[in-house]
Amino acid sequence: MSNVCFCRRVHFRAAHHYARADLDEAGNRERFGDSALPHFHDWTLTIWLQGPLNDDGMIVDLMQVDAALDEVVVQPFHQQHINRVDPFFKTRQPTNEVLAGYFARKLMPFFPYNKLVRLRIAEDDDLFAEWTP
Repeated sequence: MSNVCFCRRVHFRAAHHYARADLDEAGNRERFGDSALPHFHDWTLTIWLQGPLNDDGMIVDLMQVDAALDEVVVQPFHQQHINRVDPFFKTRQPTNEVLAGYFARKLMPFFPYNKLVRLRIAEDDDLFAEWTP
């Protein structure tokens, strides 16, 4: 039986900002512009899971996927400030690139029988990053 990809997308609204600890407020404004100030985005996270079809014609249980996305993404981050959600972000910028790897690592354990093959995090329609193993 061939492998198929299953995709699921979730949305959340969250704030973030960019700041380096070695720069003062003026230095961060100079380096990151308006992104040095907290600002909100309507984020979209999409995952692709790959695996063989089971006897029900599915590769994964949709309720399992939704529960994982809710636990890892929506509940902790919706209406929050990303920089403050997890100590991980105390030493890392909450860029799309960093968030893609962060969410991939957090979601992989939820899918031991399927392979997470792609993850996209987008802060809007034309600015996003993708993770692949």
